Amino acid sequence: MPIRAAIFASLGFAALSLAAVVPAGGARAQALLERGESIRIAPPTTKWSLTVGALGAATPDYEGSNDYRFLGAPLIDLRYRDIAFLSSRDGLGVSVVRIGGFSAGPLLRWRFGRDQDDNDALRGLGDVGTTVEAGLFANYRINGFNFGIKGGQGLNGGGHRGAEVRADASYNARLAERWRFSIGPSITWASDNYMQSFFGITQSQAARSGYAPYNPGGGFKDVGLGGSVTWLITDQLALTGIAEVKELLNDAADSPIVNQAGSSTQGFVGLALAYRFGW
Repeated sequence: MPIRAAIFASLGFAALSLAAVVPAGGARAQALLERGESIRIAPPTTKWSLTVGALGAATPDYEGSNDYRFLGAPLIDLRYRDIAFLSSRDGLGVSVVRIGGFSAGPLLRWRFGRDQDDNDALRGLGDVGTTVEAGLFANYRINGFNFGIKGGQGLNGGGHRGAEVRADASYNARLAERWRFSIGPSITWASDNYMQSFFGITQSQAARSGYAPYNPGGGFKDVGLGGSVTWLITDQLALTGIAEVKELLNDAADSPIVNQAGSSTQGFVGLALAYRFGW
């Protein structure tokens, strides 16, 4: 009973921390949480597992910015075997198809918006609200390699109202008995509604911001390469260093908030500490 109480107390504390950091971080918090996939301790041997932790990193003020700042965010990952999960990074999902190393199923997740106060380059563009997305995911693991794809469509009118699909691959291996590493590429496609929300400039936004109107189309948004090194301090506690470089492509790179006020090359460097409970 004390163990379960500690588990749910930790989950509650992490959830409150997440709620506190999102209004101040918005899209920057999103950038942090998306790297939470790199935080892996060991395959759980229990039915239920809960990983809680914190991630701190230097990340761009907004996607396309050349200004960086340090931000922290909590990590929460609750799983039932390899069947269901609820996490700050992946949202809520269920593996309805499981064949060997392949799994796939429906996904419900949230995407934090963007605040025009995040950077002077965004003044006059207004805020992009938080979006609830519904979609699908699929993963395939074999011999240290992992291939994944996930996509979601925005459901609520206050957010981006578009669709985004991200595919990635990684190779995971041991460096030593308690050291592991992961490295691999990623690529992201986004719809025209998504692109308009984060990279477009409407006539009214142009009048307020000073940028020329810009109407981007859908297509491949970015390509990246990331890696991580994990030190397993114990079987349940891990310290992970993460680094990634990403290049914005096509209409995303041509946006005025990128090619005039920012940079198409985006970097990320962070450090995370995470602990896993099991029962």
